[in-house]
Amino acid sequence: MRTAVCLLAGAGLAAGALFGPTPPAPAAEQAAPAPAPTAGGLGCAAASCHGGGRAGERFSEHSTWAADLTRVPPVPHDPHANAYRVLFNADSVRIARLLGCGPAHTNPTCLKCHAVPGAEAGAVAEGVGCAGCHGPEEKWLTVHYLPEWKALSNREKAATGFVPTKNVVARASACVGCHVGDATRDVDHDLIAAGHPRLNFEMARFQSSPMYRKHWTDPAADTGFEVKAWAVGQVASLRAAADLLRARADRAGPWPEFAGQSCYACHQSVADRDPKGGASPTRALGWPAWEAWYTAAAGPAFDLTPGYRAGIEKELTALQAVMNRPNPPRAAAKEKAAALVAALDRWLAATRDADDAGRLVVPTGTARRVAAELAQASASAADWDSLAQQYLGCAAVYHSAGGRAANPAWEAPLVQIRDGLRFPPATSGRWDSPRGFDATRLTQVQANFGRLLGGDR
Repeated sequence: MRTAVCLLAGAGLAAGALFGPTPPAPAAEQAAPAPAPTAGGLGCAAASCHGGGRAGERFSEHSTWAADLTRVPPVPHDPHANAYRVLFNADSVRIARLLGCGPAHTNPTCLKCHAVPGAEAGAVAEGVGCAGCHGPEEKWLTVHYLPEWKALSNREKAATGFVPTKNVVARASACVGCHVGDATRDVDHDLIAAGHPRLNFEMARFQSSPMYRKHWTDPAADTGFEVKAWAVGQVASLRAAADLLRARADRAGPWPEFAGQSCYACHQSVADRDPKGGASPTRALGWPAWEAWYTAAAGPAFDLTPGYRAGIEKELTALQAVMNRPNPPRAAAKEKAAALVAALDRWLAATRDADDAGRLVVPTGTARRVAAELAQASASAADWDSLAQQYLGCAAVYHSAGGRAANPAWEAPLVQIRDGLRFPPATSGRWDSPRGFDATRLTQVQANFGRLLGGDR
């Protein structure tokens, strides 16, 4: 599958570099010895099932997932296989020490995303194994290879706890639980301040990284699959962010939770703020926007399943009116977030059913329309988050539309946008922050968006 990340990697940008530098941990911080991975996956790793030992081939899915992580230089692998082991590295040791929460590899907060939920002690070292993405296997493991199982609908399979990941909505919904968060899995501001990476998830970019060796095959004949993955990823991520806001508003603790606000509104010098010279139309001057990362590019994604966009945008605007001002009231935030979640759930249910029925079709010209709308929206974007998401959306649809061969004029502006969003080299500290990022470059980025589809705006 051609991907947005192909453009990133092809132009010499490391997979994570777009999101800012992360210098190595101080030498004084010592990593704990990590355990060797277990066989894991219960019967999944059996040679007669998914452990055939021929990475990249059918019936070797577990072998592909459990790629050798000891190779130097690193080779493509599934990062989920390493999810538990990273809890022993120097970064995790330092985070746990700063939070005073005990070793990361025994902390329930960490294990909720870095291991299979409910894993026994002997299986936890496999990281996010089969059940982490495909669902708890108690009711389906011994039957999922039988003809009668294969005859079941996705909805019938889901009733057993199985996650039908071939359905793009089911796949995205499984991802966002950890990669965006939910009521029980929350990377809050305290955790980020201690050094945990910020959760800025974009499904098409993450699952299509050239370093992510996939143990599945997406439908090659479906030329619109990348647009589907991008659009559904946008909506599922926004749904998760809104539901997480609802949960945060409903419980005791700091309010508003800064992890849900635009990080870059505060983590830069005062002189660099508000490069547009005024307030955003949807938020008060000087107040960080609510989830700029998950809202900036979602609009065009709503059109994948027609008939829902106006209702969703009405609820989103109402929630932004509450959150994008100082001291938003908890009760109003909870109410508006729940309304947005309900509207997004209707879209996701309709899109899921259309995908199951083979009716989720991307019309001709969708890629160009999406890119045009994102490029136009960039003119009013006032922060790095918004422009980065708009860039990733344009890059995804560029590749879906045929890449350089079909749209040669897109490549140069996209590369210029990417380079304009790149953070400067870190000189000290370890925080992913645009401090020192020249705000005038945002204006240059917007100008390159204007040239994306031909002609300056």
